[in-house]
Amino acid sequence: VYARPRTLAAQLRDKLRAQPGCKLFGGVSSAYTATVSFLIDALPVARAEAFFAERGVALRAGQHCAPLALEAIGALDGTVRVSFGPSNRETDVEAVMAAVADAVAAG
Repeated sequence: VYARPRTLAAQLRDKLRAQPGCKLFGGVSSAYTATVSFLIDALPVARAEAFFAERGVALRAGQHCAPLALEAIGALDGTVRVSFGPSNRETDVEAVMAAVADAVAAG
């Protein structure tokens, strides 16, 4: 049940690390959950949910009830957060990355 979501999250992290204009939060050797937090230089956090929704991707953007943690990592406005579950597939990773590429290109 947990293997697929973590695998998808790892795939997304790898793709985001390689994407210019993105900042991924979390180290490379840490144990991860199936949640990925990131920022896109060209996309304000306040606009991110709507931007991704327009492209068929459901995610959350903002402070995630953790303003002090976000202050500690230098993301005062919050982050974009994608969470994977058992029903997600590799096509979901591809959809997120297509929307990320759109945001970077628009910036």
